[in-house]
Amino acid sequence: MAGLRVGYAIDQPEVIQKIGRARMTWGSGPGFAAAVASYNDEAFLKASLSKIREGKEMVMSALSDLGLEAIPSGANFVYFKTDKKADDVRDAFAKNDVIVRGKYFDYEGWTRVSMGRLDDLEKFAKALPQAIGA
Repeated sequence: MAGLRVGYAIDQPEVIQKIGRARMTWGSGPGFAAAVASYNDEAFLKASLSKIREGKEMVMSALSDLGLEAIPSGANFVYFKTDKKADDVRDAFAKNDVIVRGKYFDYEGWTRVSMGRLDDLEKFAKALPQAIGA
């Protein structure tokens, strides 16, 4: 829903106020309609959650097989530690047409991979050893 500029946050009121000040856009009628329709599509939500879980299991298994530390995640992404510069890891993955996040704030040795289509995550798992120099 990001392309429609729809998202949400759940936190303490003072945190929500800070986030609100940094907001770069406002919601749109089509975005709100799409959000409500998506929320009400229980079959799609169930299928999507199942695919996200399956993808995370695949990613966590690939990371575990290489002895890499990963932060347990309830979101649709996983952070994993390589002790290499995150931008270098990102660039190495890019050589295999795999997109991961580079450096994020001060977390130099950590890389983020978002869940996507299962075939894309298989591509990630196959590129992982080369990308981290294993």
